[in-house]
Amino acid sequence: MSDVSNDQSLKAHCNKCGGTRNHWILFHKVQTDEQEINHHYSVFWTNSFRLIECQGCESIKLLHESVFSEEADENGNPIVTERYYPPSTFRNEPRWLSRLDGEWHLTKLMKEIYSAMQNSCPSLVAMGIRGAFEAIMIDRISDNGSFFKNLLAFQDAGFISQTQSGAIRAAIELGHASIHRMHVPDAAHLETALDVLEHLVHGLYILGPDAERNAKAIPPRQ
Repeated sequence: MSDVSNDQSLKAHCNKCGGTRNHWILFHKVQTDEQEINHHYSVFWTNSFRLIECQGCESIKLLHESVFSEEADENGNPIVTERYYPPSTFRNEPRWLSRLDGEWHLTKLMKEIYSAMQNSCPSLVAMGIRGAFEAIMIDRISDNGSFFKNLLAFQDAGFISQTQSGAIRAAIELGHASIHRMHVPDAAHLETALDVLEHLVHGLYILGPDAERNAKAIPPRQ
């Protein structure tokens, strides 16, 4: 079960504060049930529900812990499954995402990527990242018929370097593997692919326009 420090509080992940924090237990209810398989054997399950409040930021969430009698570790100890509602966030949306006002499709797609990340859907994250790269390339150089033709044209147009092209190619391939080869990417690979995507979006849609505005505001040489 969760790390309970006393009858009124426990330690849990806080999305707003980031990381593990002390939480007050506002409400706690345990439900158990049992089913007889035959006259000599039964299975049971237990569900624990805690409504908890962060002692720092006061945000509230539900912690659901479940145990099933037929699920145990190698030492015979019951396996406890934890779920938070809303789910724990380990990769927050970048603050600049709200500035993509004119790029509603890209903004929506990226928000869906972070939502899939938060809800432990790694294959959907990889597919979403792949789709976001495609949307960006088509936005800038139109559609050349395939991902990698688009990527080559994107590089030739000067939007990315050869090094960036290699990183984007790897991120796109991660999405291809999830779609066509039933590959489930691990968290580290997704983090890297998302780093590459964020860097590209920030550079093209945030830093680029900001730099142009700043350049226009600089007085010319006399």
